Amino acid sequence: MERCKTCKHWERYKDDEYGALRGAGICHAAKELWESSESQEDPDDGLLEYQALKPELAGVLSFVQDGSNYMAKLVTMPDFGCVQYEAL
Repeated sequence: MERCKTCKHWERYKDDEYGALRGAGICHAAKELWESSESQEDPDDGLLEYQALKPELAGVLSFVQDGSNYMAKLVTMPDFGCVQYEAL
């Protein structure tokens, strides 16, 4: 399996970046869930609301979410492997 360190979606933290885990980076393939989905009504009862993936993001396989829906990111180490890998 290919690794983050050679993936176009991965951005290594700068060594002097405040609060960053040294040697780690951010996976930009993982999208923020609240930006990637939209509310839908259940057609059977019209009351139940659920989240559905936006059609333009149908190929996305991973998401991040925090309690505030303000900001979230997937932090990985360089040797993490992923099926969303794309070469640089």
